[in-house]
Amino acid sequence: MKAFSLVLTFFLLILTVSASIAATDTFYTLTSTTASWDGTSGNRHLPKTVDYNYTYGDDESITYKLPWGFTFYGQTFDQITVDTNGNVWFGVSGSAKSFSLANNERGSVISAWNNDLSSYYYGGVYIQRKSSPSERVVIEWQTETYTREGLLQPNQFEIVLYPNGSIRFDYKSFTADTANKDFGSGISFNDGKFFINLTTDSGSVFGLADRSYLATVTGAVKTLDIAFDGTGTGAVSSNHPVSWTASKPAFFPTGAQITLQPMTDSGANIFEGWSGPCNGKGTCTVQLNENTVVTARFTRSNVWIDGKWGYTGLQEAYNAAVDGDVIKAQALTFAEDLNFNRPISVGLDGGYNFDFNDRVGITTLTGMMSAADGVSNVGSFQVGAGEPSPSTFFTIDATSTLGGSITPLGRLTLTPGINYTFKMYTHTGYKLVDVKVDGVSVGTPGAFTFSNITANHTIKAFYVARLFIAKSGDGSVTVTSAPAVISCGSTCFADFVPGTTVVLAAAPDGYTAFTGWSGGGCSGTATCTLTMNADTTVMASYKASHARIVAAPPKDFDTIQAAYDVAGDGATILVRDLTIQEDLSANAAKKITINGGYDVNYAVGTGITVLKGSLTIVTGEVTINGFALQE
Repeated sequence: MKAFSLVLTFFLLILTVSASIAATDTFYTLTSTTASWDGTSGNRHLPKTVDYNYTYGDDESITYKLPWGFTFYGQTFDQITVDTNGNVWFGVSGSAKSFSLANNERGSVISAWNNDLSSYYYGGVYIQRKSSPSERVVIEWQTETYTREGLLQPNQFEIVLYPNGSIRFDYKSFTADTANKDFGSGISFNDGKFFINLTTDSGSVFGLADRSYLATVTGAVKTLDIAFDGTGTGAVSSNHPVSWTASKPAFFPTGAQITLQPMTDSGANIFEGWSGPCNGKGTCTVQLNENTVVTARFTRSNVWIDGKWGYTGLQEAYNAAVDGDVIKAQALTFAEDLNFNRPISVGLDGGYNFDFNDRVGITTLTGMMSAADGVSNVGSFQVGAGEPSPSTFFTIDATSTLGGSITPLGRLTLTPGINYTFKMYTHTGYKLVDVKVDGVSVGTPGAFTFSNITANHTIKAFYVARLFIAKSGDGSVTVTSAPAVISCGSTCFADFVPGTTVVLAAAPDGYTAFTGWSGGGCSGTATCTLTMNADTTVMASYKASHARIVAAPPKDFDTIQAAYDVAGDGATILVRDLTIQEDLSANAAKKITINGGYDVNYAVGTGITVLKGSLTIVTGEVTINGFALQE
């Protein structure tokens, strides 16, 4: 790099070379490339290490811990399963052969040679990490086909994985065999949509000796996240090796179709249904054309039938009961009518705790209880809305704000002297900020226990949503909010009661241009208005002035080229003492002076400007001072 002061005139010739594209599935592009061979130590007798491992045999497989996360079709994996049949599997274990590449019903796969192979007598599959001249993991197969097992008719090929997600297929040599088969080799997301079949595009791999192919990521990803709501717990699985027990964005190719399935961890939790792009209680299928959040609502059951499932209401449980069942209800207040109207005998026991394993009080039914048919044995129930006798029972009223819940929720009627525990559940995107017992804060416990209950009590959980302000750019912008709790500046986040409307404003200094909002549903450069229904991040983007035309008043620009294009003949342009990455083309019949190395106020020269890019003078005259050109 060399500082200079000069007048330049030259021509720039740019040559573009394009490789022929073999195939694309809109996410990966597979191209033929210069034949390569990396290879491994390829020795069964070497010791196994974290960087070198192997296996051999027929239908064998090995799991290998990757030295870095490898992203395949948008999902990042820390380990792979490699089998002796020429395949690299993601998110599944074991071996497979001769399968449908588009949808193998197992998992995402890189198939170097999709065939029935064997290294029982010869070779094996070898995995080796290499770091010179660049990081990569090489998977090499030395193998025979199963039909030629033991005849020393070797075939040699490999897959190379790179940290940036690229995949190289190298085919070194194959033994001529009229019985050779290829059931479809290449890469697959295992959904019938995203896959590239190398066999279809280039021919069976056993005919590709001394050839290499490179798969690179050329498509975009979208995120799918599950927001959990309700008083219960549960999980969500998918038709890919991704599942959720809490909110976490998962990445998939744009346009991928993902099927979601709710799962409850015990009968005490009930899946109440989806919201967002899905509804109902069955499976949820989402096509990811945009970043998507699906809400899954799980409710802790208030009523239980031994050996069966949980329910939220008494009548619902009775309707599901069969002859001889015992229905257990928590020590809550149920605002419903209960009608015994079937020719069955059931028991109805009230007053149970959260886990239905201990009677702690009574259950209150504020509606009507009637018996039109059958036999019902009722215990520990109070029917009617009257208050229980304080000498016999005490009540605890449990409530919460939006953004979470407390379980059990509602009024409990409990036996004096017992201990009872309440649990706080925070919904996705919110934060528990306080729990008040009888109006007094007890902090933010995940659970609170009333010990030796001898009086009526209240407990309430308080939740908030947090707004984060992120800033991106060169320059200075202050973001403020109404209500006036954010001044970023120094205070770049704040907590809000769920449902609060917040207005954000951006104020750039005199040398910065505010370029817009992103996130939280905000865009453009005007004020940003959003409703706090979950934790939210809003990005404020801006650009500092990089160049100024000396004039009255001065004119600021974010690129040198923009300043040059506007400058008149004889003008002087001042440029800040930054490293600026752009190409500058002087292509007008005018005389311009460009002086680099100025401070943010364009008051004094403090250094030099480093230009990373090309400088082309086609016509006119340009005098440049205080610059260094970095190639």
